[in-house]
Amino acid sequence: MAQTPEKPGGLDRVRAIFLMACGLLWLVQATALPDVPSLNQCPDIIFNSGYQNDSQPSNGFGGPLPGSLTAQVFVPAFGTSFTYYLHIPASYQPNTATPLIVLWHGTAGDPASAQSYAQSMRDFWQPAADQYGFIVAAQVATGASGSWLPGSAGPILQALINDMEQDYNIETTRIYGYGFSAGGHLMHALMLDHPALIRMDTNRPNSRFFAAYGVSAGVLGGFTCPHPPAGHPDCDAVPLAAARQMRLYQSHGSSDPIVPLAYAQSDRVDFLNAGWQEGQNYWLDTFPGGHTVLASYPAAYWQKLCTATTLP
Repeated sequence: MAQTPEKPGGLDRVRAIFLMACGLLWLVQATALPDVPSLNQCPDIIFNSGYQNDSQPSNGFGGPLPGSLTAQVFVPAFGTSFTYYLHIPASYQPNTATPLIVLWHGTAGDPASAQSYAQSMRDFWQPAADQYGFIVAAQVATGASGSWLPGSAGPILQALINDMEQDYNIETTRIYGYGFSAGGHLMHALMLDHPALIRMDTNRPNSRFFAAYGVSAGVLGGFTCPHPPAGHPDCDAVPLAAARQMRLYQSHGSSDPIVPLAYAQSDRVDFLNAGWQEGQNYWLDTFPGGHTVLASYPAAYWQKLCTATTLP
């Protein structure tokens, strides 16, 4: 019997649709995110909701909102209170747990200037906070040169986060960090479980407490190991010591006269050798410029790190 040629859109089309559906199913499974409601606010997320709720809200309430605010937190270890600067976006809803980014500024020169540096850091991140719906809190350095002391930075940050979790509904699986210059040097130490920084939670290392972090003009050699213009064995070991390979977005000016680009490039090698994967949980962006951070950095940070959580 003569066979009739199959018309376009027949079996071949069915096969194509089936294969496409399988491919989409694999893609969804490969990129599945925890079912945390605030993740729906991330750029390029169309819809993220399943049949359970993985959110871990702090359920705090009573803090003033919205807008740019100044707060003080008492730190028992020092018997005194410390100022910090925060911004609550207009989109904040107390019944929805919201991500938090803690900010560490660069060396200010003296303690009085550190206050203004922290406030400026908060203001720098404010537009992105309003656009993407996250909270920012800028800590003030306590060193004589307006820079960071590991012995005080950790306890004050711990108290700051506790304060924020009591006053606002923070998504505790989505607490992030950012540091510029000296703040970035120490931010590496904090996130990579360096022993000089206390744990935010005594039950887990900091790399499992924070979701992700970023630095600008901040390098491993600024605090955790000797300056490594051509690499240094002590710096190689720093990422290896972390309990978790959290996402990191590093940016650096190509003509930075204070922290040469070679230091950041050496960091890149150390992270990749320790198992980080470029373009997946590690990025080093370089730009024409000096010891600064680009105005576009906060948005780029959120594009890369927004979906990171502490959940498996």
